[in-house]
Amino acid sequence: LAGQVLSAVLEYLRLVEGIRGNSVENVPKLSAFGLLSFLQACYLVGCITLLPQLLPLIQIVDWVLLVFIAAEFLFSGRTLHRLVTRQTASFFRVVQNEYSRVQSEDPEEDDSKEEHDKED
Repeated sequence: LAGQVLSAVLEYLRLVEGIRGNSVENVPKLSAFGLLSFLQACYLVGCITLLPQLLPLIQIVDWVLLVFIAAEFLFSGRTLHRLVTRQTASFFRVVQNEYSRVQSEDPEEDDSKEEHDKED
């Protein structure tokens, strides 16, 4: 009974973190979703291998659930990789634009600095 309650709590937390992280493209929340998916998969593997199964249907359902969770884990990892790559590219683009803007605003300072260096 305690295992079923733990599984239900993990499932709720996993789904909440996945929805929140996906809706606002938040990397830490998507990472939490992946970690909770992994923890639930570990729990299912433990249930399948260690606990005696009274009904074959329970074991079949556990295997199907494990396959779906593994697929979610793989897709969330791929999504997280794409999101981090896109956010990194966006950050570098902003930094490059800011650097270009600063360089285009200060040409007079460069000229005065060169003249000061020539006088020394």
